[in-house]
Amino acid sequence: MERKNAVAVITARGGSKRIPHKNIKEFCGRPIIEYSIEAALKSGVFDEVMVSTDDREIAEIAKRAGAAVPFYRSKEAAGDYAATHEVILEVLEEYEKRGAAFEKVCCIYPTAPFLLLCPAARFNWIRNSKNKSL
Repeated sequence: MERKNAVAVITARGGSKRIPHKNIKEFCGRPIIEYSIEAALKSGVFDEVMVSTDDREIAEIAKRAGAAVPFYRSKEAAGDYAATHEVILEVLEEYEKRGAAFEKVCCIYPTAPFLLLCPAARFNWIRNSKNKSL
């Protein structure tokens, strides 16, 4: 099994009821999810930045922005009542089935455009933390 240090999991289901496709709505000229992807990639902390989604359109936008979408989220984890920790566990289990494991996982929400304002140096605590999840 390939052991990696850290993965950023950006949780972006397609079935929002209040604001359909909110994760890819335009914000200042770009799909809002791109800001979270960009911040994670530029941090230099993560071995992989992945988007967990059940939606092909979100997946395509995420891939164009540089994120991995190695698999789609299950129906159960994409439902209205799925909790974030269930999504994260599903992602980690799926990676394990594919022969990869991560020491640390960081959940980043796709509707956090101001995450971009955090300097990459502040992300270093993830690498140095003794915690398994953040």
